[in-house]
Amino acid sequence: MLAYTVGAEDEMIKLIRPARVKPAVPILAYPGTTIVSCCYMRAWTGYDVERNAGGSESEEYVYITETGTVYHRERNCSHLTLSIELAGKDEVEQLRNESGAKYYPCEKCGGDGSGLVYLTREGNRYHNTIECSGLKRTVRCIPLSEAGGRPPCSRCG
Repeated sequence: MLAYTVGAEDEMIKLIRPARVKPAVPILAYPGTTIVSCCYMRAWTGYDVERNAGGSESEEYVYITETGTVYHRERNCSHLTLSIELAGKDEVEQLRNESGAKYYPCEKCGGDGSGLVYLTREGNRYHNTIECSGLKRTVRCIPLSEAGGRPPCSRCG
């Protein structure tokens, strides 16, 4: 949260919390260990256009992404809100997405990282880094009249 108030360099906020853990029963010559908890989250970088549109109640607003070819009626459409999971690179061969498809290396980041990779339940690529552009969604809320001939999303309509 502090990273958000101070200002993150990009849209991703990384929260790290080290904690010292000691054994419940003292063990000779073992003082304990440090465990680090880490969380990545996207910074809120906009405002709610629908609530602040002021005036035009009849205009419908939709959501688009920078490179998307469709518009979305629901902000929480699963095509817009990715659920990113961490997996071991050695287990990716056995994993399948929700449709049963295999995961392949990302064309943007290579997906050939160390032992850990990032993937989504619905995608078919695994990623080297959480900062990969294949995992980011820059979503804009615009009037439907500005959707530029895009068709509606097959999922949210």
